[in-house]
Amino acid sequence: MSILMIRAAALALLLTACDANREEAGPGTRAASGAAIVRNAAGGTWTTAERWRLVPDGTFADPPSEPLMFPGVLEPGPAGTLYALDLGTQRVHVYDAQGRHVRAFGRAGGGPGEFKQPVGMALAPDESLWVVDAGNLRYTVFDPVGVVRATHRRDGMHLRPWPGRFDRQGRLWDVETGPGGLGAAPVLVRRPMNAEPTERFELPAFSPARWSFKKGPVENMVNVPYSPELVWALNPDGRIWSGISSEYRLVLHEPGGDTLRVSELPLPPVPVTAAERERAAKELKYFTDQGGRIDLSQIPRHKPAFTSIHVDDQGYLWIRPALPEGANGSAFDVLDPEGKYLGRVTVPVQLDYRMPVAVRGDRLYTVVLSKDDVPQLVRFRIEGRTSAETRVAARR
Repeated sequence: MSILMIRAAALALLLTACDANREEAGPGTRAASGAAIVRNAAGGTWTTAERWRLVPDGTFADPPSEPLMFPGVLEPGPAGTLYALDLGTQRVHVYDAQGRHVRAFGRAGGGPGEFKQPVGMALAPDESLWVVDAGNLRYTVFDPVGVVRATHRRDGMHLRPWPGRFDRQGRLWDVETGPGGLGAAPVLVRRPMNAEPTERFELPAFSPARWSFKKGPVENMVNVPYSPELVWALNPDGRIWSGISSEYRLVLHEPGGDTLRVSELPLPPVPVTAAERERAAKELKYFTDQGGRIDLSQIPRHKPAFTSIHVDDQGYLWIRPALPEGANGSAFDVLDPEGKYLGRVTVPVQLDYRMPVAVRGDRLYTVVLSKDDVPQLVRFRIEGRTSAETRVAARR
């Protein structure tokens, strides 16, 4: 079994010394390592007519007998169907293309078809649904109507949101604990269906700023608010986009460790306001109540350039950028599969960072919270995304 590693030194070289390795030319520039440098303009490439828009396209009905508690995982299915994993009730809910609740399956427990702390799910090429059951150390495989087909042992991390997926070759990607233990970058594992992992490799090493204290043998840790993090996501072709969120620079890796391209976007930094610092301190009360100490002076003056990366089924990147305090709604920066910045798409509602996002074809699915924190599954149509663009992206 081969061990494939992405060397942290190579990433650091690209992130900190890239300017010394490139020419003054435009998007065709290459670093000394051979990686393509995509130097984007802040305005993007979309014209007014080409710009994508998110148009509300309906909501999904609540289950008739059990309101949703925490629909933390969404997986769009064929013909507009949607699977929603409620992490609160540990049930999978199925909806049709019109948003009607069709069925539910699963429940808390350890028996067949039962879950203990599920963290994710993925639809396989044969349309079976694999639920990542972290507490029971297994994958449970369901057919489209919710009947258990099989179970397979799992030794991966209890990571939520779960970042795995099936790639276009039908291989399942998952994460395991890295050699640095808890708090270290996870190890990605790639496995054929119904088989043990065939390859493992490490993500770039990065240690975020943390506050910590020990209470007996247990060390309690919390990340410093607004501090940079390693953010990454898997492509449907099995490649990996990653970046340190202190600056808008994304790196595309081959699974074997080679860096294929670097995408840069020069956006002005967004300041952290005094009110946001105070709110961050209040949200850490649970940590200070246990004996932890925080130092608000260590909170950065500016927010991370981005907070999450979502890669859709065509390989386009949907990136959550930092927004100033008081901004109406939310936004995504859209990059094509080659890392070219197309432009920003605004969302007409406020999206909570804890809620999932899934994009398939010309639809975006997510969860909106009411003022009372009641979740509602919603769908947006991506107006302007043409079938021609989708076909071209699918061939890449």
